[in-house]
Amino acid sequence: MSLESYEIIDRAIGLAYGTAIGDAMGIPFENLTPEQIAEIYMSLKSKNDLLFVNTAGRNPYIPKEWQTGRWGDATQLSLAIMNAITKYICDDDSTEKFSLIDRIVDEHVKEWWDCTDGWGNGTKSAIERIAQGCYSYCNSGGSSSGNGVIMKLTPVAFFFHICNLSINDELVECICRMTHMSSVTIATAFIYVYLCVFILEHDFPSSIAEKKSFSSIYS
Repeated sequence: MSLESYEIIDRAIGLAYGTAIGDAMGIPFENLTPEQIAEIYMSLKSKNDLLFVNTAGRNPYIPKEWQTGRWGDATQLSLAIMNAITKYICDDDSTEKFSLIDRIVDEHVKEWWDCTDGWGNGTKSAIERIAQGCYSYCNSGGSSSGNGVIMKLTPVAFFFHICNLSINDELVECICRMTHMSSVTIATAFIYVYLCVFILEHDFPSSIAEKKSFSSIYS
């Protein structure tokens, strides 16, 4: 798929906004059952409260003073990966070029120093080990099977798609193992990235088109 630079920028901005809005909407409901979520919505007094629900006391990883509508770690680390990809692409060939995974690790460490509000224990502990120089990204991950990886992988899929690159399985696995060594986390990360690239390549204009395309392929 060949796009003009302004089209790529427009899609990248849309990716960031979409992640941030979905993140802010979902934070109050993390770790809750469908029944608990329905109960919260039923208790809201105004339609104006439906978009962004107050997080205070609802999410154990989020401070109680968290501002309603503020995005969290999913957006923070997605932006970190977007920064890493941008720096990697813009590296001058005449200087020492860092690998993309090194850029991604570096941006995660910067975010760890800046703010870890909302980070899961697996991600926080793993990046702390890297920041302290005790481990490399190859052996810093723990046994957590949370979603601390899948939530930030959309920019990686976007990078593969925009640059017309084959999906780099090794890179995806390295990003996983940096914080999560669980086979479940790694498997779901692969599924997510391949699905994202598939959707981007087919440029679905609507849910109806999505349904028809998936039906024709998998029926």
